[in-house]
Amino acid sequence: MRWSDATVTHSSSTPGQPPPELDTSVAHSARVWNYFLGGKDYFPADQQAAEIALATMPSLVEAARAGTPPTARCCPTASR
Repeated sequence: MRWSDATVTHSSSTPGQPPPELDTSVAHSARVWNYFLGGKDYFPADQQAAEIALATMPSLVEAARAGTPPTARCCPTASR
């Protein structure tokens, strides 16, 4: 499986609308990050997406554990 094959969602919802249902078959960026941090709150889809990302960029775990998201390093104004 390639990185482009992994679907990742974000937790935004439309104001005034109920939040979307939790779909554990689709990776979520926060749970993937949790996996990088060594947490326990992720599902198989999150683990699979994280492993695909790690195959591409093995330093993600180091960056996550250092508390520096990759966005903060490459785009300081975007991470504020």
